Amino acid sequence: MNPDNLTDPAHLHLGEMKKRSSDAEDSATLLDAPATCPVDDTSDPACVGSVDMLRCGGSGITSVLFLPSEYRSIRLYRAATWWKQALYSVLCVTSFGVLPLLAYYMPLLHAACTLTPLSSGVFATVVLVQRRDSTGSWEAVPVQRTPTTSADDGVNPPEQLIWFTFRKHRYMYDDSTTSFRRISATLHGVTSSDALRSRLTSGHSDEMAGALLRYFGPNALEIALLPAHHVLMEKLLHPFYLFQLTSVALWLYEAYWSYSILILAMTVGSVGYEVATQLLNTKKLHNLMHMDDVVVHVRRNHQHLCVPATALVVGGIL
Repeated sequence: MNPDNLTDPAHLHLGEMKKRSSDAEDSATLLDAPATCPVDDTSDPACVGSVDMLRCGGSGITSVLFLPSEYRSIRLYRAATWWKQALYSVLCVTSFGVLPLLAYYMPLLHAACTLTPLSSGVFATVVLVQRRDSTGSWEAVPVQRTPTTSADDGVNPPEQLIWFTFRKHRYMYDDSTTSFRRISATLHGVTSSDALRSRLTSGHSDEMAGALLRYFGPNALEIALLPAHHVLMEKLLHPFYLFQLTSVALWLYEAYWSYSILILAMTVGSVGYEVATQLLNTKKLHNLMHMDDVVVHVRRNHQHLCVPATALVVGGIL
């Protein structure tokens, strides 16, 4: 994309985070996906903004391409108080497991029972993201925080970059718009031949490379390895296996021993096979995307250096 074709570029101003004495006034707010910035070509609704890399430990202003959000809307939450967690635990027991089962399939119900809604992403620890599909289903995504090089002076908290990952894309919190915006790890802003020649000669400084790495994240496609008991619970909570286990319990109650034991054995074998297959395939995919052992040569501080492939940053010279 040519930045010259963009009109009215939106600028991202990442101001200092201010500590609030209390956020009790926050209420549940449904935040629409950030509006796309106006461009000449309506088929490519993206916009270019600027980020002060000094806040991330670098120097100067860097142009960043903001892409349209891949979600329909989000809701912001933080951890609930202890009494709300205790009440949810009591309700889980008194409902004989029906409430946690419903909460598993209904993220909004789970959030209402275990989380506190917010109107600002500054204190959010979890976001509920509504997908852009026909069902409009919701997905809980944890909010991450990356510390910057700003020191803690004892009065104001150290600055942090607030972001979450959805569909393998990073959404960075923007203080000026109080919303999360999807960033693209592409190079913008180097237009003159002199600036390009200087970049080719010197490369990034170590401070600038570190700032870009903190903002855009590592150069890797992370595949999470779920624990075996998490995968097992996902399989057991599937409606088909819930029906099978409920049927087995009823047949045992009616003394259909042979039929019940046969169905139970087949169900256990099927669940075990699916869990083992999923764990094995995920492990293979994780190993395939693993690049910690890959080393590349880059130009930094007027020198040729060897860095891991995961440490490559936007605008780096290979």
